[in-house]
Amino acid sequence: MLEFSHIVIALAIAKFLGFSMNYLDIFILALFAVLPDIDIPSSVIGRILFPISRYLYQRFGHRSLTHSLIFMLFLCNLTFFWRSVWCLSLIAYSSHLFADMLTYNGVMLLYPYKRFYVIFNGRLKTCLLY
Repeated sequence: MLEFSHIVIALAIAKFLGFSMNYLDIFILALFAVLPDIDIPSSVIGRILFPISRYLYQRFGHRSLTHSLIFMLFLCNLTFFWRSVWCLSLIAYSSHLFADMLTYNGVMLLYPYKRFYVIFNGRLKTCLLY
């Protein structure tokens, strides 16, 4: 799924939940909405953080470690002391995982348990432009 799609989904969920956001909040939401794709060196976030991205891709592959609940909780809890950022980071990161679970490939939600989780039989078709 494209970065733009993940950002729009996260924004829609945050607005639906009643968050009124300023520009910093939108930036944080967008950052955490695309952060799981750091395991793709050709993604936007992967190009920005290329050495980390390349290592994650070579070591774990795509949609494994960075698309797991453990990694999500680890990253989002780094912002725990700033409550609004913590809430936005959880919304954005979890919306990314949920959206990827709607695709045919799914995600390894309980990594290191190597099972891909898919919702609605992965009926959402996506276009990978990486």
